[in-house]
Amino acid sequence: MTAPRRALIAVDVQQCRISELAGRAEQADLLVTTAKVSRDYGVPVVHGIAFISGINLAATEAKILEILG
Repeated sequence: MTAPRRALIAVDVQQCRISELAGRAEQADLLVTTAKVSRDYGVPVVHGIAFISGINLAATEAKILEILG
């Protein structure tokens, strides 16, 4: 069995605190956070806990790829 192919997308990953999101969102195409946020940052927000837990990882990756499409 072969591993699924993953899309190659150039990214700039930055870690920050929730309180810093508003300032960083201005330069982002997408925010991926492990915290639950309800504020509108003007860009899509994806809950990224799947990258820690491994649960629903494929669905989370697919959602990110769809947004960045």
